[in-house]
Amino acid sequence: MVMWDPEIDGKYEVKEAETQKQIENSGNGGKEPPKNKPTAQGGEDDANRKRINAKVERLKQSYTEPSKKRNRLDETLCAARILTTLNAAKQRQPNEDFVEINKQLYVARNRIVESEKSSNAREIFEKELKTAQALVNANNAVAMLSEAWNGNGNKRPDAYVNGISCDFKKVESLKKLGRNFRNGLKQADSVAIDFYNKEYRLIDVLKEFRLSIKRIDKNLNKTNLYLIFNGVYYCFALSEIK
Repeated sequence: MVMWDPEIDGKYEVKEAETQKQIENSGNGGKEPPKNKPTAQGGEDDANRKRINAKVERLKQSYTEPSKKRNRLDETLCAARILTTLNAAKQRQPNEDFVEINKQLYVARNRIVESEKSSNAREIFEKELKTAQALVNANNAVAMLSEAWNGNGNKRPDAYVNGISCDFKKVESLKKLGRNFRNGLKQADSVAIDFYNKEYRLIDVLKEFRLSIKRIDKNLNKTNLYLIFNGVYYCFALSEIK
């Protein structure tokens, strides 16, 4: 409901309805009096058009403002994800310098240095960077760790995603999917798998994950699976797949 505004909607004069006797005395035999032809029609149309346009603009503004608030909320949540992720990564590797590649994507400087040691290291880094970028495109915050082992815990994750340790896997065979998934969970609390194979459907992939989950003896209620399947991003809680 839009509140009536005299400046926009115009001012109106309220009159009482004419009685039947007044209508009969008008000389029209009780018939409705003829309508007066409008004068200066063009001027009246312009005035009406301006009033309508003004009201349309007010309606637009009434829907724009909540959108701005949602954008501010998204920015706040994004900043919180980045802060949580960077704090977790720096706690894991306190002496590391994390470089901002783009918004929500950070890479340990030594990880970049390590990628230049050989063509194989460069290829692995580029694959992991592609996975990280897919996660960022889906509005996740990612901090990629260096491969230098600092002895902090038994797991060696590749990155932190939204503050949770994550292992990256690149898979092309359905037979290797389950094994890579289980190995990833040995290294981190979540797994991001880039699986490209046009021969399979998503239901086939999820079936393989379901079989693998039955073989894992641990609490997976808070564990996420980030899946890039044939270029399409999915995120599953493992409790849902079970």
